[in-house]
Amino acid sequence: MAKLTGFEILPPRPDQQQAVDALFGDDPLGRENLHRLAAFGRPGDMLLGAITVRPGSGGDPTIAHFRIHIIEQLRRQGIGTKLAQHLFQMALANNCRTLILGEFVNDGSSQHAFTQAIGMTPQRSYKRWHVTASASLKWAMPYLQPYRDSHPHLVGTQVVPLAEVDPAAVSQFFTEFYGGYADRYQQDIRNNLTHNQLSAVAIRDGQILAATLVELMTATKDRPDCARLNLIAVRRDLRLGPLAVLLSADMATRMQLYGIEDCVFNADEQHDRYAVSYAKRCKGRSGVTQYRMAIDADRMRQEMQKIKVPPDGLEPSTR
Repeated sequence: MAKLTGFEILPPRPDQQQAVDALFGDDPLGRENLHRLAAFGRPGDMLLGAITVRPGSGGDPTIAHFRIHIIEQLRRQGIGTKLAQHLFQMALANNCRTLILGEFVNDGSSQHAFTQAIGMTPQRSYKRWHVTASASLKWAMPYLQPYRDSHPHLVGTQVVPLAEVDPAAVSQFFTEFYGGYADRYQQDIRNNLTHNQLSAVAIRDGQILAATLVELMTATKDRPDCARLNLIAVRRDLRLGPLAVLLSADMATRMQLYGIEDCVFNADEQHDRYAVSYAKRCKGRSGVTQYRMAIDADRMRQEMQKIKVPPDGLEPSTR
């Protein structure tokens, strides 16, 4: 690799976008309405790193998610910090109220340290929980028994596999009642990244009341096949009822039909009270803490004044 004398921050040209997108692989932000900023080295035009950002999470144009990736051997040279500065500038110019990192960071990791250094703080704190299908059914089935034929949320409600429901309708449901981007949910469903038999939808009179998105994690040498519950959402006016328990029991039953005993999911002690309570009632085990990092507009303005490239970093410029 030629010795770099500096770098430039700018939107990539159309012929450079494919290389930028390749840095992020299967980007959870999708590809629609995606904005890109990239760092290119001097001399030449070598891609050093990039940011992708997408506004409109959950239909709110003032909330945006972003991802950042710097080529590993070029980290700690001020490239990521300068990209973040340009991201903040662009976000503020477009009346963005909140920027959220579009992936979890592990407590104490280098990514956690970097996001803190540019002024981000944990918006939510998650733990990875592990429960078994047997323990889930042992708790959920007795709980549901008194309600099945009488509770207004359950009477007339059917639980069907995701495969039997229009992907667009399910995607819109998650966007409205959880957040995120409808096209991204739909892409995962259509590309079978979400398992269409382990995932399920609760429906009554043609209306979606609740749904799960479950991914099948195939076996490795260290563990057997495992289900990962990526999302469970219930319509707001029904969240105090037993629909979440019904879907949890349904997922456990479907897992056993596929010979799967283990399920993992991320849950926030403060905001995901049902998920955490469910895990504890099923005697689940919790793992490492992960954070969803975010920064608001006021803090972005402060950081715009503070952010400095490290003394040993490359000299940035724009064109």
